[in-house]
Amino acid sequence: MIMIGRRVIDREDLADKAGWNVNSLRNKGAFKQLDRVAGGQGAKELYDLEQAEVLARNFQKLKGKRKAPEPGTLETIPSLPDYSTYTEYELRGLIRSWLEAEADDGTIVDLEADELDSMTQQDLQDWVSGHELLTLTEARMAVPKDRRPTPKTWESYYARTKVTHLPDPDRTFYGVDFWFRATIERWNEERKERGYNAGFHRPAGSKSSSWTPRSEAMRKAVALSEERRTQVIALYEQNQDMTVAEIADAVGVHVRTAFRYLQEVAGPGSSDGEASTSLRDAVRELAEANPGISGAEVARRLGIGHSTANRHLNELGRQDARPEDKASERRAQAAKLLEANPDLTDEDLAEHLGVTPETAAAYRRDPNEPAGPTKRQEAQERLERTKKLLEKNPDLTADELAAVLGLTPATAGKYLREASAPQQP
Repeated sequence: MIMIGRRVIDREDLADKAGWNVNSLRNKGAFKQLDRVAGGQGAKELYDLEQAEVLARNFQKLKGKRKAPEPGTLETIPSLPDYSTYTEYELRGLIRSWLEAEADDGTIVDLEADELDSMTQQDLQDWVSGHELLTLTEARMAVPKDRRPTPKTWESYYARTKVTHLPDPDRTFYGVDFWFRATIERWNEERKERGYNAGFHRPAGSKSSSWTPRSEAMRKAVALSEERRTQVIALYEQNQDMTVAEIADAVGVHVRTAFRYLQEVAGPGSSDGEASTSLRDAVRELAEANPGISGAEVARRLGIGHSTANRHLNELGRQDARPEDKASERRAQAAKLLEANPDLTDEDLAEHLGVTPETAAAYRRDPNEPAGPTKRQEAQERLERTKKLLEKNPDLTADELAAVLGLTPATAGKYLREASAPQQP
């Protein structure tokens, strides 16, 4: 979390300020003296800038000296401020200074001077708390427990692979996204108002055809949805040579939304084929415009799963899109690093490669070890094994299959359904 009025720095810039190597600073325990505001466990680590500048000055004094410094030579690293102890006057000054700094940076925060002057101390405290910048993980924890998504669902909201998605980050530092606490609270309130189904349609389980949304926001959303459905269907009927992607672009909806609308007139039989073709075309366009684009970025932009994005990239000859190929590249890089410097620690190797120390240790044991089977290959192997087990025991249950394959019963159930499904001619 970044407190209002504070700035951040990463390890590399801090090392430059101190005139030391990042690894040397870590070995000296320098980073442990600071309050980490983001990252950890393999993620990009950011620290409070004011504290980091004091640390950098201390290490500048230590450079090249073998003896311990004289008492009083080094500065004491300041603690982070406790805004809960601030007076009303101090809080106003803090907010006013921060607003001026934000304006200098070209960003805008909607708070007028007269509004600030009329705030009570509690209002000021709430405003300061609401403008703390939260990491992705912290933002999830800011959602009340009874409405808090699971980490996996939260990641999908962030990647925009679901209908529901997170608001755009308020700030990004060193490639790390942050959201104001107030932004997440407002997003949660809007989500609560329209219900968990962000599509604004009839609630799950409702049988009533007369159901109507209660809030004005929901009524507007439903009306807009119906208007777009009408436009999509009209375009399709006027010119059936138009692709689904072209229709979606013309109306201003997501390509998958257009697929769903067109099922009503074209029927589900042709929808899957159209969807696959249009998605391939969309991925091809992105890859041609951005030759180095990653599968994760394609997934985020098109609102599809990562594996689907990687599959379409691979069809275009982008073998580097697959995670297993990235692992092979890291193994090769590890071999070169260890050849150049056999004394690299697992932590050093992990930092160079952007992996965990445990993974780095595996690379050290045998950096040239070939990558194992891909996830798709493993899934195919499990499916073939499931089919064989079903031939021997047609009454095989998900629990029994889970015990044999080492899976959860839910995952085993998926393999059972797929293995039992009729084969395409």
